[in-house]
Amino acid sequence: MTFTQEEIEEAQRIGKQRQAARRNKKLGQLGRWLSGAFIIVLLDQLSKWAIMEHVLRPNMRGAHESLNFLEWYTTNPVLLPYTEIKITSFFNIVMVWNTGVSFGMFGNMGNMGHLLLILLATGITFLFTMWLIDAKTQFQRLCYILVIGGALGNIIDRLRFGAVMDFLDVHVAGYHWPAFNVADSAVVIGITMLIGGLMVVDNKRKASSKKRLKERQKNRAKYLRSY
Repeated sequence: MTFTQEEIEEAQRIGKQRQAARRNKKLGQLGRWLSGAFIIVLLDQLSKWAIMEHVLRPNMRGAHESLNFLEWYTTNPVLLPYTEIKITSFFNIVMVWNTGVSFGMFGNMGNMGHLLLILLATGITFLFTMWLIDAKTQFQRLCYILVIGGALGNIIDRLRFGAVMDFLDVHVAGYHWPAFNVADSAVVIGITMLIGGLMVVDNKRKASSKKRLKERQKNRAKYLRSY
């Protein structure tokens, strides 16, 4: 069976249209998924503004007047030094400027380290966005969205302030967990859920393999008894 040149060109045109439709559908889905990450970014930035401008700044002597969110976000607010407000016997609100990664790790790396951390966080965000595009389940998408949103929240801080604002301080018996923020929490929750999900899938796979092995052994034994 042979095709005319017109039929070949028509088939190619239809194929390109279908590819474009699939690409546009995927881009539309990616936009909807990333909107979840931007909600996390907004919550992170709102929480940092509220803590800095309406919790910590009013409690400091000689502090400047508190800014509204738009002013805080579009200008360079006067940064606060370390301060601490005790909330409970195990929880404080603090002001910590973290030049390292989440929870204060690798915080003494200098200007070059600061640039490298921004590039690293940007690379991680891009990688998880690629994984988000190819995610097979809503659970995986949720995990990736949490990590992307958290990473973007802290990238914004590094670009604006040169450090990440941490303000949540949990402590027990004199031991303080490194201060963290909403973005850190989103990243940790996303990674933990992802690892937990992989473990569940792996356990199910192993259980399924064991079940198939037992069935084969059972069928083999039945086959041998028949002789």
